[in-house]
Amino acid sequence: MKYFIFVAVSFFVGNASAQGPNINQYQHYFAGDLNQWASTFKNFQLSEFQMKDSLPFDKSERQDFRKISSFLSNLKPILTFNPDSSQFIDIYTDQANISKEGDHFVANADDGGAVFLCNMKSKHRKRIFYNSGSSEWMEEAVWVSKTKFILAGISKNSKNDRIPLILVGDATKQTLYEYISRNSSCIQKAIYYSTKLKKMDIRDL
Repeated sequence: MKYFIFVAVSFFVGNASAQGPNINQYQHYFAGDLNQWASTFKNFQLSEFQMKDSLPFDKSERQDFRKISSFLSNLKPILTFNPDSSQFIDIYTDQANISKEGDHFVANADDGGAVFLCNMKSKHRKRIFYNSGSSEWMEEAVWVSKTKFILAGISKNSKNDRIPLILVGDATKQTLYEYISRNSSCIQKAIYYSTKLKKMDIRDL
């Protein structure tokens, strides 16, 4: 009997510790900065999302980012900085393979792509997530505090429909919490193109 109680308590504690933040507390972000993204989906209701998994940041090594100044001079408009500008998230340059050619930029999107978290003080960047090919990608990012952020994107289901994928990231815990909608009719009906990308002269190859 004591063994059963111990196992039951251990199971409860383990599952409780794996729980991520309540996604509904970020409703005002989906009504604000993420509203245009959310509006591309039919039947989008944040209250219908549930946590699917918790994912550690990718175990890739930190990359020396000594060329951060030239990187920022070219690509700052599409980066997402935290409130004190000590860190930024880069979801576009690798996913869309953006590079500068002459007086404009070109995008040559390929399958997959990394999401980077970059530290301005240490001049290092780290890959925290990798999109699994052409069936998944991130479309928008927003910080909700100095250390927490939301990544908003899509994944494709078995019918090849684009369904919403939300990741809530914690830079201190180095963890991403994954949320998906319980509503099977919540499907992206229009392609989302971030206003950050619209600020730059980006042309497809």
